[in-house]
Amino acid sequence: MAVDVRSVCKTFAGVRALQRVTLNIPDGDVTAVVGANGSGKSTLAKVLSGVYRPDSGDLTVGRATSGGFHSPSEATAAGVRIVHQEAPLVNALSVAEAMAMFSRYPTGAGGRIRWRELARWARANLEQLNVAIDPRQPCSSLSSAERALVSL
Repeated sequence: MAVDVRSVCKTFAGVRALQRVTLNIPDGDVTAVVGANGSGKSTLAKVLSGVYRPDSGDLTVGRATSGGFHSPSEATAAGVRIVHQEAPLVNALSVAEAMAMFSRYPTGAGGRIRWRELARWARANLEQLNVAIDPRQPCSSLSSAERALVSL
């Protein structure tokens, strides 16, 4: 799915964090955004992932164009995934639990977590990406590269 950012602006308390940013990511590409501190990389990532709404400009994800996502869950549903330089995983959680934090915990009656369903879901997602990590393994045991893969 292609991502197209056109003339996106974002201002905080009179300080322009993004000024007419344009970015095109073709379908199937993986893109890294690199720049100096304060150049707007994190702000752009937060706009793309629905944490912030742009003041102006358009985002196109796949075939849907909008003025930005209303929430991170809306961006996730559209297929947007951001892997940050430091993968934010909680060491005390299992890989499956950490994955669910960024997506969903399957629940049943009374809001109880369905642990077996969670493990199957996590294993299926890891296998889809050809990642050989046990979803029951604690995040504390993962290498930096494995942490990034789990964050995906």
